[in-house]
Amino acid sequence: MQPLYNKDDKTLEEITKLFTDNGIEYFIKKKKGCVVKVHFIVKDDDYDIITAPEE
Repeated sequence: MQPLYNKDDKTLEEITKLFTDNGIEYFIKKKKGCVVKVHFIVKDDDYDIITAPEE
């Protein structure tokens, strides 16, 4: 049986560092073995910066 990963795959630590270093908001929903389910936090495509309420 062939493994699920190959030499070019990144570790969870490498991936989360990549997201964080690039300002990508995310959370890890689930991890099972070498498979991780990640959810990204994004704004709507219709988001209008001019009419958006101030934070």
